[in-house]
Amino acid sequence: MQYNKNYPKKTKNAIPKKYTGKTIDKKRHSKASIIIKLFLILAIIIAGIVFILVSPQFNVKNINVSGNSHVDSQTIINLSNIEKDKNIFSFSRKNIMSNILQNPYIEQVYIRRSLPDTIEIIVKEREATFNIQYGNAYIYINNRGYILETSNEKIEKPIIYGISSKEEELKPGLRLCEEDLDALSDILKIMEIMTNNELAQLVTKINIEDKEDYVLELETEEKTVHIGDISNLGTKILYVKNMIEKEKGIKGEIFVNEDLNTENPFFRESV
Repeated sequence: MQYNKNYPKKTKNAIPKKYTGKTIDKKRHSKASIIIKLFLILAIIIAGIVFILVSPQFNVKNINVSGNSHVDSQTIINLSNIEKDKNIFSFSRKNIMSNILQNPYIEQVYIRRSLPDTIEIIVKEREATFNIQYGNAYIYINNRGYILETSNEKIEKPIIYGISSKEEELKPGLRLCEEDLDALSDILKIMEIMTNNELAQLVTKINIEDKEDYVLELETEEKTVHIGDISNLGTKILYVKNMIEKEKGIKGEIFVNEDLNTENPFFRESV
């Protein structure tokens, strides 16, 4: 019998590798160590949470309010329903914000926990920009039509007349009806251009009853301005400014509510 020269020869050292019991034990020990470490970490986390929730060190001692100018801090704290000497994590941010937003003057609320014992309440307030005369009272609204307050005193802002909102809609926290909101949007555009021409401070009353002819009253100048709609506002306000200067001290009406392409603005003196 002849042997193939290319066939590999067997050697004494050519022993197949096998997994030993020691290798398996090492793997089991490694997995057990990882599990034990995870349990220890979890136990430490749970212990930390329990400590925070039961330790008097994390009870509320201070409640700070910022960003407010109209609504006093104590009113905001009372609305929040946060109680001192209770755990700082026992209060829901969502509930706190919902409570504070019940005040019509509050537009936005941010809540921040400052460990170990302080809660920060940061608010953004709405600002009253117009009066609405309602009988003998005045309703304050902001530039988005939110009703902020009803008072017997007028604030130093223009009075809006001719609203369409119903009586039941004129309550703090609600908004004007859609028709009035559309008119308010037009009024804001008019007032912006009046401001740019240094005339806004002269406007004392605004009639929005006719959306095709907004009427402004300038009491100190003894003049009424018929603006018309909001087309060509820039040109209209320039005419108004020129007529106020030209007719200084003369009581009357300014008409810029015509089509300026075909008609000329004019001033009519009161008799």
